[in-house]
Amino acid sequence: MKLEKTDLIDINQAAFISGKSIQTIRRAIKSKKIIARKQRTPQGFNYFISKKSVQDFFCAPTGHNFQDIPVEDMENHMIIQEAIQETLQEATQQTSQSLENSETKQEIKDVKRMLQSLIGQYQKEREQVAIVLKDIQDRVLVSENQIRFLSAPKKKWYQLWR
Repeated sequence: MKLEKTDLIDINQAAFISGKSIQTIRRAIKSKKIIARKQRTPQGFNYFISKKSVQDFFCAPTGHNFQDIPVEDMENHMIIQEAIQETLQEATQQTSQSLENSETKQEIKDVKRMLQSLIGQYQKEREQVAIVLKDIQDRVLVSENQIRFLSAPKKKWYQLWR
């Protein structure tokens, strides 16, 4: 199977999508249960993983689980989801009780589709923000390590034994 760059995700994104830990993803790569490409870096290796193999192996939905999101964000997410579900249920109950013609049923279906697409869009945006945030955190860590390395005092070769 040939891996294309558009199909590859990093190990953090794979962990986020599957709802598993990064170490679990690494174990799956080493046991060849998911398809990955290894890229050498000065600090070690980075894995780039086929998104489809992660979804197939972990049975992850095309959306994703929010298990790695902090509790405060998860509570906000749950509040929004509950409000959307309540609105959807109220709209369905009110219209089904009062009106029975086919035009209103079609409108109800349209409203349901619209709300479901909004929920899907919200989840996609949330995933993108989490991925960008994780990428920024990784870049900051790399930058800090580089600054530490550059600011460390340099010893001459003959001072190694002192």
